[in-house]
This record gives sequence, C-alpha cells and structure tokens, in this order.
Amino acid sequence: MLAEFCPSHGAFCRTTYADLHISPEKLFTTTEILMTQSIDLATHASLISLQHSIDLLRHAMRTLEGYKTHPGDATLIGVPADQIRSLEIVLARTETKQKNFIDGHVVAAAEAETVARRSALARLKPIINKAKTDVLSAEELLTALNDEPDPKVARGRFLSLNGDSLTVRDEQEILTFPDARPLPKKYAAANSHTLTVIVTSVDVTSADAHFTLIDKFLPSPLFTKDDVGFRKVITRIADSGDLRCLNLCMAYGVSVPVELAISVNIGGAGLGYTATLIRLVNRADTMNSLKKTMETENQSLFD
Repeated sequence: MLAEFCPSHGAFCRTTYADLHISPEKLFTTTEILMTQSIDLATHASLISLQHSIDLLRHAMRTLEGYKTHPGDATLIGVPADQIRSLEIVLARTETKQKNFIDGHVVAAAEAETVARRSALARLKPIINKAKTDVLSAEELLTALNDEPDPKVARGRFLSLNGDSLTVRDEQEILTFPDARPLPKKYAAANSHTLTVIVTSVDVTSADAHFTLIDKFLPSPLFTKDDVGFRKVITRIADSGDLRCLNLCMAYGVSVPVELAISVNIGGAGLGYTATLIRLVNRADTMNSLKKTMETENQSLFD
C-alpha cells in the first residue's frame, strides 16, 4: 500500500476495491463495451443507463462499508479522480415503442430534435446572460418562457443552463460551459402591481401574510388566467397597522386591493411568488367594508 495525498481530503491509503458487474438487461445498443475485467454477458452494449450506473455505485458503496475496519471518522469511499475526469454522461435518442414516420429512422429524428434544441437554446441565451448579470426582470423572464411551445419544458431548460461545473456539448457546438456566475433563483418585477386579494393567513410573528389573487384579469406576463383564484403570494408586511387590518380582513373574509412589489422564484417544482406590501389601496374603502361586515356578523352572532 502507498500513502497518497488529496488537496480536499488530505493523506489517504487505498485498501479495498469494488469492480462493477453490469447486468445485461440494463444495457442499450448492441455493440462492444470496454470494462475493467472480463465478464460473460448475453449481450454487449455501448451505453448503460445513468440510473443503473448510480444504483451500481450505491451498491458498491454499501458493500465497501460492510468491509471496512477503519474508524468511522477516518474512512473515505470514492472514485479515482482520473476516472471521473474521463467519465462522459450521454443524452441519447432511442426508438419509441409506438413507431411513427419520424421514428422510422432514429437518426433523422435525433437530428431534427437536436436542431430544435439549438434553436430553443439560442432564444434563451440572451435572457441567461441578463440573468447572470442581475439585470433580468421577472416580466422579461416569464415572457421568454411563455413564448416557448411548452413553458414548463422551457423553465427546465432555462435552469439547466446554470453552468456550474459542467460542459455540455453536441457534435457541432458547446451548449454550456463552466461559469462561476450562478443563475439567480429570484427575479423582481420591473413595476409594482395593484391586485385584489383574499387574505388566507397572517403570521404576526414573522409579519408575513398569504394572499390569494382574485382579480378576473391579472397582469401579464407575471400571471396567467389559470392563476385567478389559485395563485398565492407570500407577502412581507412592514407596517403593524396594515398587518392588523389584514388580519381582520382574513377573519371576516373581506377582499382587499393592495399594491405589491413582486418577485418570482423559479425552481424545478415551478414558480413561486413573494412580495412586499407597498400600501393598502383605498384603505378607507377597505376599512368601511370591514366595519360593515363586522357589524353585520357581530349582530347576528349574538342574536
């Protein structure tokens, strides 16, 4: 055994090894495969699913943990760095179970879909550049995503262009490369918006209120028609008087117009909305509506 040194983990000594045995039912594309040792397989493949590879690595990790006699705080299970550097993760187009005219030739299908992807990425790259320099507004982001054939797919593609430590390429160009500038998760709207809301909860400790938007026509592109009556906005309330008023509106089910500075949070699970309350719009009208509702309900309460 030899002592080695890793800048991240310090001195270490390799003691035990696990070689992966690839099961034939997890393979794709009959061809030749190079392995660290000879294994008799019913079929051979040039591509193994990433999920199966992860499962194998996890199995190897658990097995090596069972073999260890080293102290828990002096044990490391890993992959040699030179092997990781040469590891290539591949996205492949396969034939579908339900054949169609395009899938009749998988190469033609793959080429057409790759061209479509390049076009989609070209449309997103301008907003990626603005996002990484913190000058992209929520309106610009949502306009770009909603202009795509499938906004949900476009959102995932946008998030995949974060850069971080990956280089992604196809046969013709580099699609993304390592970039120290991360994509922000939150995008502020360029303008404030006046919206009518129902208050669904108030947290007096954190000074947050949860609003549900009930306007028949919500400002585009921040919202869609599907958001009416469903979209929730978590809102910070700076003024204690506004917080008390909103608490009463929640208790008596009184809707209230508010002016909000809105931010859109984008993630893999979808869009989330947060805001800061600028003011209660028509505060006097809201207080009058609240007063009448309270008088009516309180009178009937004791009848």
